[in-house]
Amino acid sequence: MTTATETAAASTTVKDVYAAEVTRLDDDLAAREAGLARLAPEAVAQRERLQKATGELTALKQQGSTWQQQLNAATSQPERHRFEQLLEAALIAQGPLNDARLTAAERLASIELAVVRETAQAARTRADLTRATTELTRVRRESAAATARVNALTETVATLKQDADRLSDPRPAAPTPTPPRGGRTPEAPAAPAAAPPKPTAAALERLGRMLGDPAMLGRLRDRVTEARKGDQDRATAVAAREADVGRAATARSPVDGPVAGTAAELAAARAAVADVVEGGPVRLAAAEKSLTAITAFASFPEEAAIAAMAAEVQKGTDGALDRWEVMVPVEVTALAIQFIDAEAELDAVRAMDVAALTDRHDRADAGHAAALATQFARQLDLDTAAERLAAARDEVTAREATAADRRLSLVRGDR
Repeated sequence: MTTATETAAASTTVKDVYAAEVTRLDDDLAAREAGLARLAPEAVAQRERLQKATGELTALKQQGSTWQQQLNAATSQPERHRFEQLLEAALIAQGPLNDARLTAAERLASIELAVVRETAQAARTRADLTRATTELTRVRRESAAATARVNALTETVATLKQDADRLSDPRPAAPTPTPPRGGRTPEAPAAPAAAPPKPTAAALERLGRMLGDPAMLGRLRDRVTEARKGDQDRATAVAAREADVGRAATARSPVDGPVAGTAAELAAARAAVADVVEGGPVRLAAAEKSLTAITAFASFPEEAAIAAMAAEVQKGTDGALDRWEVMVPVEVTALAIQFIDAEAELDAVRAMDVAALTDRHDRADAGHAAALATQFARQLDLDTAAERLAAARDEVTAREATAADRRLSLVRGDR
């Protein structure tokens, strides 16, 4: 049977650990089946030895009984002496035969118990192998899908960033011009011909007219942020409680706890990659659709009144903000929220880091692999100790039937 040290050999991925476990179980099952095959002829041999020793001992005892009867019937001293010598030799000869009989009986009982024990363990190993093989198939399938997504990260993110640059310009801080020696500020170079506005700029310009003032979008952005803060806080609280559960599970079970914790980390890392590769293009397409819808939104008669009320809001006129809120059509407010979401998506695309996502995934995979390898190794240690205990108990059981005769044989000095 393989050892825990062999099972805990370093593996870098989850599928490596499961593949090693399947190989170990397969080898262990083959070894057990071979051992069971060897036990059958051993049992036959011990049974034959037991029958032979028992038969010879029975025959010798019967001969001794005949000589005892002849001794009882003898009338002369020489004749009695001859039978006494024969009886003494028969009794001496019974010792080795009795020892051989007891030894064969004990070994046969041990073999029969070993057959039962090993048959049961082989069945458990076979079931473990089936489960491990099923898990390996699942892990390989999931790993292949995850690897394909990781491999697609570079191209996907590059495409997303190109699309983001097509839709909008990043918002760098404006540099401060440095005056030359002499204190004169250089004349600004002639402005190049204005390029057509990108979709985000065009949508922002149209949204500013619909809201009455571009500054009003900032007020809506603050409200959207505040409205979503509760959701973010609750999600943060869930993550914190999950971490608490993971720490408690690890404290309660230093082996099984990390397996669950690292599995969650790997799932989160894979989900983050999938979110970029599969969700990123979908969200960016939705953002572009929103920008197009905003730009194409038809003018409406209330725009002038909304602009006037927005000016009052900017002046701080009492009640102006409440009146402005009810004047803005619900459809425009919805478009403003979509614009805010589109901006956030564009910012998220520009912040995407392929190296960080890949490193997170690889570290999570290696961490879960290490936790699984430790779990498999400790389980093997437990199973090995339990098997040794069962074998020791079987040795006690194997000698229960011969215990009284063995004690007598030892006292008599049979050997």
